[in-house]
Amino acid sequence: MKHILLLICLLSTVYTDICNAVYVRNNGLNNEYTSKDKIDRLPGYINISAQEVSLFADFNNAGSGKIDLYVINDTNKSQSFSCAWRDLTIKLEFQTKDGSWVRAQEHLYHFCGNAYSRYILPPQHYFKIDGYFPSSGQKKTIRYRRYQHNGVVSHTGIGYVKSKDIKNSFLDRMALYHSTHHYPIRVLLGEIPFLRNSKARIAAINILSQRRFKRENVIPVLERVINDIDAEVRKHAQKEIVKAKIYFGSFEFVTKVATGEITFPNIYNHKKWVDVKKIALSTLVEKEVFYNEDILPTLRKLFNSKDQRIIDMLNEMLEDILNNYDNEDLDLFCEELEEKGIYR
Repeated sequence: MKHILLLICLLSTVYTDICNAVYVRNNGLNNEYTSKDKIDRLPGYINISAQEVSLFADFNNAGSGKIDLYVINDTNKSQSFSCAWRDLTIKLEFQTKDGSWVRAQEHLYHFCGNAYSRYILPPQHYFKIDGYFPSSGQKKTIRYRRYQHNGVVSHTGIGYVKSKDIKNSFLDRMALYHSTHHYPIRVLLGEIPFLRNSKARIAAINILSQRRFKRENVIPVLERVINDIDAEVRKHAQKEIVKAKIYFGSFEFVTKVATGEITFPNIYNHKKWVDVKKIALSTLVEKEVFYNEDILPTLRKLFNSKDQRIIDMLNEMLEDILNNYDNEDLDLFCEELEEKGIYR
């Protein structure tokens, strides 16, 4: 048994090293911090944001693919940094012509649970980090940003970004969570030459479909590509615009979609219509602005529809509806359903 445990530990160590090597190979540099020290030992030319956590990029000490980055904690509290293989998720960004910032460094979320850890930066201390600084490519105004909850950014400087890095960054999973709407719109409309392909444009649709964006920034753009010459882009845009219209729709609109009074026959055939109803029902459950509305008439229609697939979905969601909607009549309705053996 002892030998088996030793073997497991050895294999785990080797596996972690392999994962780390793959990560660094694919990600350029992994932002590993190289030192930690007190603020009063920083070089005199480094600017400190008083009583804040800040990020300083030392553009005067950049070359050979890397740059010195300093994460500075000039507060009275320790700061916690979640990371994977000591990667603090500080990424290279460049400024576009419209003034928005776009990431130009890929991020890989790790599949090894052993990779994740947390580092503490004490008050009045700093981390020194090796940042990614390409030695060739397109010359741009650049900066560095930490892609975590505090989102600190550095001052700007001049450096290079690579088309390959921009492409990979746009297609990775971090883009779904952190991109603004500006750059994905340009990609979707085919304005970025090296991202003018089905895969990149579908990724743009997925980013724009995230619920953090406003209706006016999403639906008009999707409407421009629902008849696109690219069949994959067209099909994906059509489905996502239905989801967006439901999510951004009024309570009356969403309930009519749920009951089948509003349909999208050109996009979803009858067999797939249950999927659209599920989207509408999920929206009714999740959207807080609806919680003061009277959902009971809609529920009665759906339970009276005799569609077992819909009834099964309602059974799964009804408890959440009861918890979210402020309506005493809902409890009585559920009692009726229980008596009929419909609601379990």
